[in-house]
Amino acid sequence: MRFLEKLKACFKFLLNSFFLFGFVFFVVLTVYTYGTYYPYISTPDGVPTEQLLVHGNPFSLEYKSDLILILFTFLALIIISLFLSVIFKRIFINFVLCCLSFSIFIFCFLPAENLFVSSDFIEKNYRHPVSHKIAEKPKNIILIYLESVDSSFFSQKELMPYLHQLERENLSFRNYIPLYGTNWTISSLTSLTTGFPFKASYFISSPDVFLKKAPSVFDVLKRENYDISFMLCGEKFTNKKNFFSDDGTYLAKRQLLRKARTDKRYLPQENFNFFCFDDKDTFRIAKIEIEQKAKNNRPFFFWLESIETHVPGLLSSNCPAIYNDIRDSYRCSDMIIKDFMSWLQKQDFYKNTLVVLMGDHLLPTADETGKYILNVLLNSDKTTFPEDKPYTILDMGPTILTAAGIEIDHLGLGTSLFSDKQTLVEKYDLDFIETEIKKKSSFYENFCTD
Repeated sequence: MRFLEKLKACFKFLLNSFFLFGFVFFVVLTVYTYGTYYPYISTPDGVPTEQLLVHGNPFSLEYKSDLILILFTFLALIIISLFLSVIFKRIFINFVLCCLSFSIFIFCFLPAENLFVSSDFIEKNYRHPVSHKIAEKPKNIILIYLESVDSSFFSQKELMPYLHQLERENLSFRNYIPLYGTNWTISSLTSLTTGFPFKASYFISSPDVFLKKAPSVFDVLKRENYDISFMLCGEKFTNKKNFFSDDGTYLAKRQLLRKARTDKRYLPQENFNFFCFDDKDTFRIAKIEIEQKAKNNRPFFFWLESIETHVPGLLSSNCPAIYNDIRDSYRCSDMIIKDFMSWLQKQDFYKNTLVVLMGDHLLPTADETGKYILNVLLNSDKTTFPEDKPYTILDMGPTILTAAGIEIDHLGLGTSLFSDKQTLVEKYDLDFIETEIKKKSSFYENFCTD
């Protein structure tokens, strides 16, 4: 009898523990998911509806019907459980909680690709980068990657007047087509530099999806003896450190603070923001680094990025707040870039330097029709191209190389916009491309790290 009582107590303990596990698992995962996505759905007072920062997350209006269905099903199952005995009720509710938790996990964090159907689309359209014409002295390249800057801000001239003017007066490609696997930060970096879309979830940014074996812009630059440097803001943000670490010298907050021990110019003058140094400090220190690179007898490639226009918006300490929302971040970013460009244009090496200002992706909104990422090329070797040529960010890598004097027609799935070759979105319907890209591709997987 005692044995049965102990067994019953043990079973009850396990049952309660299992129920507690399911409940805790559900709460933790739900809170984490909501907390992770929260910056993308928080809308500061005064931000226009068309600037709502919502895209691809389960709490957006885009998935409202899916959420209602999940919640309705969950409530229906809870009501059913009311008619069950206590033991079965606990088992049933726990089962529902675990299923719902895993549903949230799969919905938010696993790739949106079709893992059970294979396609040779990527393999058939892949082209290895071949330099068929190289200038006697290829230009230096300064690539300024601007967080979430697109053409929608040009209609609001008071926010980014300087960038609007640069875009209007210089070489720019406007017939941009958003493509699956290229429309958030790390996917944009990957797509630009390898010509491949980023076939992974928004938040799964582990090293094995970074296409380290894929020929990249950096491989082409190394062949031409370029000195490659990256000045990153958040090296851990979307795992950029893993992405850049093998291709050149990267400088982030930790490396800059180490340099500040011997050179006080590297000490931050502004407050740290959530990710790293404020943009003012980032661009100020970039001047020091670029000056040093220009003194060497080698062409250089310098990657520089902003961060403060990332939702919900950050603000350098000396920037005045007028709107008290993310528009202040865009306004301040425009002034920082203007100051940097004014300095750059006075340097002796400027004329032999291709300067590229690019938004990393569109500002996520409910309607992205007709918008294009900011892209401005200054001092390009090439200036003529079909203005109505449709393109994706996959095409920008070979385009930038060609503009610097290293002419290549293709890189991965990308095509130089200066060439007479068709881009992927000229050859195929967009829906067909995205359907094929989402399918399993052994060819693609072969370029990922082991």
